[in-house]
Amino acid sequence: MNINLFVKKFLIWIKSNIYNYKLKNIRNECVIFGSGPSINKLNIDSEFLKNKDLIGCNFIHKNNKFKSKDFRFYSLIDIDYSKSINKNYFKRLNCKNILISTKNAYFFNIQTLLRRDIKVVKTKVFNLQQNYKYDDISINNFFLTGNSVPFLIQIAAFLGKYKTIYLFGVDHFDATDLQNLEDMNFSDYEGRNVKKLSINKEKLSYINNLYKLIKKLLSNKGIKIINLTPNSKLKYFKSVIVDDLID
Repeated sequence: MNINLFVKKFLIWIKSNIYNYKLKNIRNECVIFGSGPSINKLNIDSEFLKNKDLIGCNFIHKNNKFKSKDFRFYSLIDIDYSKSINKNYFKRLNCKNILISTKNAYFFNIQTLLRRDIKVVKTKVFNLQQNYKYDDISINNFFLTGNSVPFLIQIAAFLGKYKTIYLFGVDHFDATDLQNLEDMNFSDYEGRNVKKLSINKEKLSYINNLYKLIKKLLSNKGIKIINLTPNSKLKYFKSVIVDDLID
């Protein structure tokens, strides 16, 4: 076996099987930030955000509004984004818990895998044909992938143990948006330099079903998920507008 691959396998096994990422003394509420265009209107200094943990993904930390902000969790599960990462990616990313999947971990170099802030979590691709239960995730300690925000909601609920999970920048889309996907991210979103946003009706239905599953699993346990994104097309969670959050 190639020595480089052997070392990677060993590090991934160690990080995904031995480390315990459940954190103590965590706040009861968090805000998960998506990469939607509503981020352009976000008032990052809002009083509402104080005393809440921030959770992000992909390239949200590159947005100037988050320049000096600390994230409690951060994820990078997109396969194409994972392949493109270099050391410049981590500049301005203030987070001690950067989560990558067991599958995508192989795309990172050994130097990156050795970082203390890099955590490898067990994941499975969401299967529409499978019947999932709450204990499948909470006891078996794996998380369903298929879209970044539903993945982060699971992280917030099962690793963070948050009782209330807020969403912002999760503008989402519906079938009428599929013909024009040019403005589906905040301004100068770096992810579009890696790949164009590509989605069809089947993929949209897949993502929606993942959201519905997450809602079902968590609502039965009393975990609240509230969407703060103005004019969001994600209709599976309660929508609330906080004026102080909007510039």
